[in-house]
Amino acid sequence: MKNETTMFEIIGYTKDYYFNNKYVGAVRMEQPDRDQFGYIGRITEVLEEDITIGKKKLKKGSVVKTELNKLCGRKK
Repeated sequence: MKNETTMFEIIGYTKDYYFNNKYVGAVRMEQPDRDQFGYIGRITEVLEEDITIGKKKLKKGSVVKTELNKLCGRKK
């Protein structure tokens, strides 16, 4: 099996937010903020500022879990 980064063009990343073990939403990013992706790369963070994702607002000081995923574009 070939490495997935050689098969597809990476067009960005999504950072998924979970609050109280429930999915809140995702924010698109251009560059990764960690080395591990998916469930293995989950990090528990304390928010340093308010974040609005869609219609939901996460307040400063909230404890959230984040997960980073790749957005693959067309096949190379």
